[in-house]
Amino acid sequence: MPGGEPQITRRFSMLGRERWQVDAIFRAPNLARELQRCLLRQEGVIGAVANPASGRVLVLFSPEHPEIKIGQVLRNCLTELDARGVPKTLPVNDPSPLARVLRIAIPETGDLAVPILLSTAEHSLSILQDLSLVGILNTVRGKGPGFLTSLGLKSLTSRLTFMTGLSLAISSTNILVQHFRKKSLAKTW
Repeated sequence: MPGGEPQITRRFSMLGRERWQVDAIFRAPNLARELQRCLLRQEGVIGAVANPASGRVLVLFSPEHPEIKIGQVLRNCLTELDARGVPKTLPVNDPSPLARVLRIAIPETGDLAVPILLSTAEHSLSILQDLSLVGILNTVRGKGPGFLTSLGLKSLTSRLTFMTGLSLAISSTNILVQHFRKKSLAKTW
């Protein structure tokens, strides 16, 4: 609109109803809303719908007012809105509901580092826990892990005691890591 007459074109007309193409409201939701309000204040206009997605305006007017010139009414309203300095869009202060939910539900990237590291440690300890159980079973069968002999453990009892102690230490560490991981996730979420 600045710099001249607003571009409007009548698209459809019948008694009491006209549809206009108004370039100024295309992708301008605030301006479309204000134009609709302005039209509804005009005498003889009984309904108006301004669509910023298509840039079209539907105006319903009383057939008892055949003298009403909808094109001129549209131009007058657009000129009035331009003079008032009505912006095409309003700044978004409040994000959409989905954006608010996502902002609340998904933690910042840096907040996930500790839980991810603890989760990796927990899974690694679970694998070691399973391997230590296999090591205990192999020790009972007389084919324990090779590092037991390099540690100087020759008897079955000493080997079994060492492997059981190692398995308990891994299990305890895994439980402790699980606790810290859950605690860090609770802080994050």
